[in-house]
Amino acid sequence: MAASKATKVQIYRNSALVTRRGTVSLNAGTNTVYITGLTETTDLNSIRLLLSGNVVTADINYVSAASVSEEERGATREVEKKIATVDFKLQTLKEMMALRKSNANFQNRKDISVEAQERCMTELPGQLLALYGKINDLEEEKRLLGEELAKHQAAERENVIKAELIAETAGEYAFEVRYVEFSANWFPLYEVRYNTDKEPLCIIMKARINQGTREDWAGVSTLLYTGNPSVSNDLPKVRRKELGIMENIRVPRLAAARGKMSVNMLEDAECGAAPDEVCEEAMVYSACMPQATVESSETMTVFELPGTKDILHGSEGNMAELSRFEIPAEYRLLTVPSVNDKAYLSAVVKTEDWPFPAANAKIYVRDAFAGEVFVDPETDENEFELSLGADERINISRKESPVKISDVLLRGQKKKQCEYKIRLRNTSDNELKVLVKDSVPVSTDKSIDVDITELSNGEREEETGIIKWNITAKPGEAEELKVAYTVCWPKGKKLNERTRI
Repeated sequence: MAASKATKVQIYRNSALVTRRGTVSLNAGTNTVYITGLTETTDLNSIRLLLSGNVVTADINYVSAASVSEEERGATREVEKKIATVDFKLQTLKEMMALRKSNANFQNRKDISVEAQERCMTELPGQLLALYGKINDLEEEKRLLGEELAKHQAAERENVIKAELIAETAGEYAFEVRYVEFSANWFPLYEVRYNTDKEPLCIIMKARINQGTREDWAGVSTLLYTGNPSVSNDLPKVRRKELGIMENIRVPRLAAARGKMSVNMLEDAECGAAPDEVCEEAMVYSACMPQATVESSETMTVFELPGTKDILHGSEGNMAELSRFEIPAEYRLLTVPSVNDKAYLSAVVKTEDWPFPAANAKIYVRDAFAGEVFVDPETDENEFELSLGADERINISRKESPVKISDVLLRGQKKKQCEYKIRLRNTSDNELKVLVKDSVPVSTDKSIDVDITELSNGEREEETGIIKWNITAKPGEAEELKVAYTVCWPKGKKLNERTRI
């Protein structure tokens, strides 16, 4: 068996390209070599074997380790025998404990003296405690043997490369194995730090790296790609458009589901392509960053982590800091008094200023943790808004006046008069921009008439009834907004008011 060690990993969002290296002793002529290091989640179709010197690869196959390693199978059987022995000892000790407890029951026995009974009851706790300690020790031994057995069984299931190599001369030869590993991935995480309204947002981009190969990648060179390999074998084709009269036929849900399935299958086929072509493309530019070197190609961005890194199997702690950057933002407060009396600080960011993919972000306001949001810069809009948490610099109240309902003479209608006031006060020493939102009812029936009589210069969307006020709140000053409207509807009928977001 020729062992190999992972030396370089190029990790995508849903897979990784792993490079392993090692050496093998070859005789002159034809050699059969078994190279270890592959896993159950290795894409066998992606394996490439490279050797130094004048060595010719005559044939390559992939077989299980159990089929070629008597030593591994023997180790598995040996551990299984040890577990059986421990099980027998455990059963014996448990039967001894039950027997001692049974012998200590003198209720129906008259052949035992009082002195013997007292001696038995005095010694019994110590005897049971000793047995209990031995049982615990054996159960711990069995647990450790179970872990060892699982490792040997996993090793038996692993694939190895069976290669027929032809060497001109005997000697030690270096080899390299490259393959796609499906059990590795990474995803971005952000820290968004806000200090004052006069400063840009400070963004820290981090990466959480996962791998489930049951092997710790120690001291590997690591590159992270923001995308996935998506090389397709087919070029796009122009589709013909046809027009016709739509028939009133209901499309079965099954047909729609199949259409969606075909799209998913296409996406899976694209994502499963080997990434070699992408990895070896020339990069357009390179810029140094504090934690990683970033390069951009036509298809994705690449972060090269400095030095080497240990990426542990199944660990939650494989974290890496990729980049720090600042983004200009327009800060404002948003309040919806009809929902609650709080104001929320938000940052409006231009989409083009956020160069990296969507991800969760932890928000810090002046070094205090304010919560977590999802940042989605992948939008068709020119800008997007980040919530930075509740802001206590604005006091807000909303008070509704009593509703007045009356009859409309000569029209056969009833009329309802509604009015409410919103009051804001800036308690800070700085001027603040506040976006206030509220709403008035929208009629969905021609017999219902809504007449707006007061909006305090607010902008109303006719379709939704949403009112917006963009207010510049002066330090220490209060502002009052008033909304009034009337609703008229046919007499003898009831209004049905529904609220939608």
